[in-house]
Amino acid sequence: MKGLIFTELLSMMETTFGEDFTEELIDGLDLQSGAAYTSVGNYDYNEALTIVTKLSEKSGMPVNALVKAFGKHLLKAFYKFHPEYFNKTSALDFLGSVDNFIHVEVKKLNPETELPKLNFKIIDDKVTKIEYSSTKPFADLAEGLIEETFEHYNESFTISSEGDDPFQRTFVLTRQVA
Repeated sequence: MKGLIFTELLSMMETTFGEDFTEELIDGLDLQSGAAYTSVGNYDYNEALTIVTKLSEKSGMPVNALVKAFGKHLLKAFYKFHPEYFNKTSALDFLGSVDNFIHVEVKKLNPETELPKLNFKIIDDKVTKIEYSSTKPFADLAEGLIEETFEHYNESFTISSEGDDPFQRTFVLTRQVA
């Protein structure tokens, strides 16, 4: 997993819980990398799970809520680093471009990267489904990314999930009409 994910996780923790809290939490973990993350490095995704699990224990927040909140934080970071990917006319245009454009570009730069698969299906003028599947248990992260996408484009959608499998989930996106 790319180091940017780890550096942004620590950034979110510092912003939300403070630097001392974050440092103490990380120092108390036995991580193979020693938590010496760089944005361009590659690290075992299990380290992120270890960090979030410990964060849940120390903060009292459920793991899935933390991972979803991180997804929202991560979308803002992606925008900061790659605003060119967001030059779409709507949230659905952007979400529809993730698998067939953004992930293609990421693979060009990092061929070894394992990316999730997003199957985008427009059901009708109000409902769209995104089928998420991954070798990593980050469906809650995907949900946070999707939620923040609607915030970014200032669009009103409700998001519901079909299933609770962290590796595979279908998100039902329903446009809210004013």
